[in-house]
Amino acid sequence: MPNRAFPLDNFGQLLRAHNGVRTFDFNQTIATRQAGAVPSGGICLSLSCHWIKYHAFDDSLVNHIGGVRDNNGRTLLAFNQQEYRRVIRWQQSIRLFPDWEMAYRAWVRNNRLHIRSDRKTDMGLAAVRNELSRIRDGYALIIIESQNVSYSHAVAAYIGTQDACFFEPNYGEYWFSHRSDFFDFFHFFSNFFYRRSHRQNLGLDSYNVAGIYR
Repeated sequence: MPNRAFPLDNFGQLLRAHNGVRTFDFNQTIATRQAGAVPSGGICLSLSCHWIKYHAFDDSLVNHIGGVRDNNGRTLLAFNQQEYRRVIRWQQSIRLFPDWEMAYRAWVRNNRLHIRSDRKTDMGLAAVRNELSRIRDGYALIIIESQNVSYSHAVAAYIGTQDACFFEPNYGEYWFSHRSDFFDFFHFFSNFFYRRSHRQNLGLDSYNVAGIYR
């Protein structure tokens, strides 16, 4: 683990300290404004689920909604307003179900994916390492939540036998050549930005990790 000599609110330095590389620059707030829609609570669950769906079948979310791809230079892909609005509607439809977890699970199955595990853990480094290391050549849909607050946040990751790829709807997509670097990065990032935010005390204090496989 690297020695940290920078504030945790510096995302770029935190990423570089853990050998992460940005592959897709994206922010759901900006994209939602471009689409002319303002859904209450964001669409992090929908974006994370769609990211997993495309990545699992050798595709990329950026190919469908647009954004800035970082791959030996920045390539701008045109924003697909129609597709992005469809992603928004998916999240809105989930909210109509009495049990939103059952609804998203059904969607996962309908897209030829399988949920093999679903566990809740605290936000300690040992706990998150233990939970994420169970996944090999599969995906983690991570919902950060708390019994003390009414909102939650969703992110996604591909965790291979060696590497990892992380999608955060407010920041984009990032690749780590060593999955252990990602585990450390995610611990620091999530504890600061979701639990003890420099903007406000968000109060999220636990993960619900669903292991998803093709």
